[in-house]
Amino acid sequence: MQAAPSMNKRPYEVTVVSWILIVVGVASIAMNASALLPPQAFQAGNLAILGVRLLGILCAIYMLRRRNWARWTALAWIAFHAVIGFLNSVGQGIIHALIFGLIGLALLRSDVGAWFRGRPADAV
Repeated sequence: MQAAPSMNKRPYEVTVVSWILIVVGVASIAMNASALLPPQAFQAGNLAILGVRLLGILCAIYMLRRRNWARWTALAWIAFHAVIGFLNSVGQGIIHALIFGLIGLALLRSDVGAWFRGRPADAV
């Protein structure tokens, strides 16, 4: 039995959020590429920041490939950014919290969840 066409079509929210994460991740790595060059290339802080940025890109790629774990990891990743933002400044924390809320609204919709689980939205 073949699934309904709408179930196989990726929700635009997933596409938009994923590509935003990819573009922002690649741009942030490129903007801070000097931190990846000697002598600071192997400092723990720089490697951790690079790892966090790569995790965001990895989540985005796998969300486009319909992996539900990537959706939840991306939400946790953005929540982590909100916490770090509040540690830096209240304003930065508020901005990251708003971004988390918007992305959460997009990725936690019932039709988006159904798409990740491979079921029609009305069967949820």
